[in-house]
Amino acid sequence: MKHKIHFKGNMGVLVVVLVLFLIGLVLAVTAGPAIQMYMVKMGILTQPEAPKTSQEYYDMFLCPCCGKSIATECCGMAKQRRDYVNNLMLEGKQDNELVYEMVKRFGLDSLESESQKEEIQDYMSEIAPQNPAQLELSAERYDFGKVSQSDGVVSTTFTVTNAGKNNLIIENLDTSCMCTTASLTYDGKEGPVFGMSMHGSNPQGYSLVIPPGDSAELNVYYDPLAHGKQDKPEMDITREVTIVSNDPDDFQKKVKITLKQVP
Repeated sequence: MKHKIHFKGNMGVLVVVLVLFLIGLVLAVTAGPAIQMYMVKMGILTQPEAPKTSQEYYDMFLCPCCGKSIATECCGMAKQRRDYVNNLMLEGKQDNELVYEMVKRFGLDSLESESQKEEIQDYMSEIAPQNPAQLELSAERYDFGKVSQSDGVVSTTFTVTNAGKNNLIIENLDTSCMCTTASLTYDGKEGPVFGMSMHGSNPQGYSLVIPPGDSAELNVYYDPLAHGKQDKPEMDITREVTIVSNDPDDFQKKVKITLKQVP
């Protein structure tokens, strides 16, 4: 009988402690900054991590022309990336959410460190649905053979298929050189034309939703006159087009075109 009373007494103490803890927690949430700081000092609360500053985000991203932090303000491309960071912060985005938006816009290689790349890829896997979209291509390379400047622009297409179980959302296209452009055709309608993003002229706010099992066409255009009149008798050319989507396993799918350019 004494053991039962002792047990009940201990349970009563635990209940009282738990109630006091919950009351303290509620007070901490609703209390003013001074009380919250006191509770942090007493070890009752942990100090919340301060949000990153714009400078800290600048230091995470590289300028594509010089490979230095975009904080160096070395050129217009660095400024473009800083402005995008600032806009995302004004929208209330922080940490991985902000980095994710930057990577979607400027690519995974825009991040300064390998650990940051791994972290954002892990984040993308975490936010992906249980049965994610999966981007498949009919081919990943096309060889034009010989392309003469006198023939003008040449083009080819790749079929983009959603082999997953959720909607595939393509949010951006990017090319490795100003001589190459790309667009997507879906349901018989061709979307806007994308080029090299570092020149800052690509369409904004674009997205294409491809349902599971459905396909679109990726149109790739090459302009042999983009760099002016050719002096060499033959030039080996390789260019890339990057497709940015919500496929968590390969959110930056690439296709290549190759050719031998002649005057």
